[in-house]
Amino acid sequence: MTEDRKQRVITLTTDFGLQDTYAGQLKGAIYTVHPTVRIVDLCHAIPRHDILAAAVAIHASYAVFPAGTVHLIIVDPGVGSNRPILAAASDKQFFIAPDNGILSLFFQDNSIEKIHRVENRALFREEISAVFHGRDIMAPVAATLANGMELDELGSAVSVASCVQLNLPQPVIGSSTIEGQILSIDGFGNIRTNIRESDLAELS
Repeated sequence: MTEDRKQRVITLTTDFGLQDTYAGQLKGAIYTVHPTVRIVDLCHAIPRHDILAAAVAIHASYAVFPAGTVHLIIVDPGVGSNRPILAAASDKQFFIAPDNGILSLFFQDNSIEKIHRVENRALFREEISAVFHGRDIMAPVAATLANGMELDELGSAVSVASCVQLNLPQPVIGSSTIEGQILSIDGFGNIRTNIRESDLAELS
């Protein structure tokens, strides 16, 4: 194993909370495959099943991490159904998430370089719970990806157009005004809206 792979990072963003053992079980599944990887708990307090909140959290945070980081995002109200799981590359980093719109902000800014479905069952845990794909499928796949596996070994390539995308609210731009929507408010009261710098540039 190269030193680069030893030093790779996996981040965890979930709606699991910390009152149960689920976040810890994720880490156990990752370390079973890649014992030397570093894990960062980005956030386990996403509101339950709030896909937009997860999308905002990861899009606002990923850029501070080094190249090669694998971001595991598990907010998955469709777990147990036949919804696909995606593995994507953007800006020299990797993202694993259910195909439910979590990656919509990356789709919106056209930053996705390639995207594959997670289909290689040889990478999954032997026993797969119908309600814990995060532990049994996504976590070992994230560990394998951090350990150097190529994205195209995970499964078939898909287009962005074929993936689920959230109907994201768009700002309304007038001649001298702009009306947006609040997407999130953090614990310090900082507000994140859907108004972008490019939108402001359109104002006179």
